[in-house]
Amino acid sequence: MFPELEPPDRFRPAARAGFQAIEYLLPYDYPAARVRAWLDRNGLRFLLLNTLVSLSENDAPGAGIIPGREAEFREIIDLALTYSAALGGHLIHVR
Repeated sequence: MFPELEPPDRFRPAARAGFQAIEYLLPYDYPAARVRAWLDRNGLRFLLLNTLVSLSENDAPGAGIIPGREAEFREIIDLALTYSAALGGHLIHVR
């Protein structure tokens, strides 16, 4: 929601609109501690994030299904788990 706003500026309108919890599908452009601060400042809980599809610059999908990319997929999952834990998330959508 609120695509006209930059991600850091979406938390306050979400809280004002009555949301108690949010999804932030791809929070990885910001340190988890910063995102946690945005949540706390606005009294929001965190529910869900997506995994990255790739760690490469070209975002070639398939790390989770293409043989030979298992190590990359583990890194992607570790990153998602780290963020989810730091944000108090409950769900991870694997892409």
